[in-house]
Amino acid sequence: MSAARSTRGVVTLTARVGRVLRRELRDWQRERRRLGTRLATIKRGRALLGVDDLDARLAAMEVHASRTRDLVTSLQGTTAGHAADQDDVRRQLAVWTVTTWVEHTEVPDDLVVSIVLPTRDRVERLQRAVESVLAQSYEQWELLIVDDGSTDETPAYLAELNDKRIRTFRIEHAGVCAARNHALEHADGDIVAYLDDDNLMYRSWLGTVVWAFRGWPDADVVFGARIVDDYARVHQLGTGGLPFIHFHDYDREQLERGNMADMGVIAHRARLPEARFDEALSELGDWDLFLRLTTRKPPLQLPTLACLYTTSAPERLSDAGTTDREMRYVRAKLQSR
Repeated sequence: MSAARSTRGVVTLTARVGRVLRRELRDWQRERRRLGTRLATIKRGRALLGVDDLDARLAAMEVHASRTRDLVTSLQGTTAGHAADQDDVRRQLAVWTVTTWVEHTEVPDDLVVSIVLPTRDRVERLQRAVESVLAQSYEQWELLIVDDGSTDETPAYLAELNDKRIRTFRIEHAGVCAARNHALEHADGDIVAYLDDDNLMYRSWLGTVVWAFRGWPDADVVFGARIVDDYARVHQLGTGGLPFIHFHDYDREQLERGNMADMGVIAHRARLPEARFDEALSELGDWDLFLRLTTRKPPLQLPTLACLYTTSAPERLSDAGTTDREMRYVRAKLQSR
């Protein structure tokens, strides 16, 4: 092959390679421009969406979400608290309404109410309790006072009582439930109500009980409200609290967990089969009785004042230190039924 021919071949090959390379360069430049355009678009999008600081934004959102959850939880608690407060206000208004209504209602006096009042060594308190019965607006009652072996001036005070509606008894010291049973054995009334010697019966309670049993003839048991003397003491916040109304809607499950009605706010028709106290109990006889009286049929919820309840009297049964043992005992009885 001649040198000239060889030279032309090299030039031709070089030209072809050059064309290919230039074409690929143009293609690469076009792709670069296309990619550059896409990259610019992506950057604008990231800027608009805030993607460039996505991690920081996600962290901020998580903090916000956590605060929102805390706020929701707080609001739920506040809402529940407000609902409970509203229920409490509703009950207190009902107590005031029914109490006022009955106080201005003429109640037929054709039913006798037997009042069971056990006492021991608290003659000054006893006098106030008896006076609260004597002040009742409803006058068809009998008061059965059982002295559970007092060693103070109680026997002398009882001997001086001269109201024919009051009957007194004395037994050897056997406990408050035995004293109540002794009174029940001698009760002649149509209805039974209860009063402890350190409390006061509200002036319209007996009339309200009669009014309720006449108006709701299917009811066997009623329970009312009480004014408790010291909110702080009851809720273990010290002393010096204001009096408050204690009244709950009847709830069987709640009642089985713990007592919701004091002895002084309970009344029932006389001679009910379950109307007898368990003498093995000293503190929780009222809870045990209320459980048994309402096993087959719920009580009539009666939003009206029954008694003024004192928490400061000396030697109260609730201070005897047997609560835990008696709660286990009552619950065991409940489970065995």
